[in-house]
Amino acid sequence: MNQHRPFSNMLPRIVELVARAAAGLKYDVREYVASESIAAILTSLIDELTKTIVEEDEGVIRCGLCGRGPFTRKGLYLHLKRVHARQIEELVLSELEHRVWVMKNKLNS
Repeated sequence: MNQHRPFSNMLPRIVELVARAAAGLKYDVREYVASESIAAILTSLIDELTKTIVEEDEGVIRCGLCGRGPFTRKGLYLHLKRVHARQIEELVLSELEHRVWVMKNKLNS
């Protein structure tokens, strides 16, 4: 995790945003970052991650990471924060690495 030191202070905030978004609770990325370009990147990242973190079928919400549920929206939020915070951090870092790799390769080609 040392190689990701610049993100280490932002990770808890990003986990909070991902958990809120996955649970369908209100959130505003701009409360956490000042830059519009970073806010746009985070919004895109959050949208992508929530597709795998939550499973919703006919109003029944389950955790996409472990399959537990059904949850209320608040219950899913608390579950994600308490049980899967570390896993969400790893997903965020992995997705950021992937996006940086794609951007580097687009610039080099």
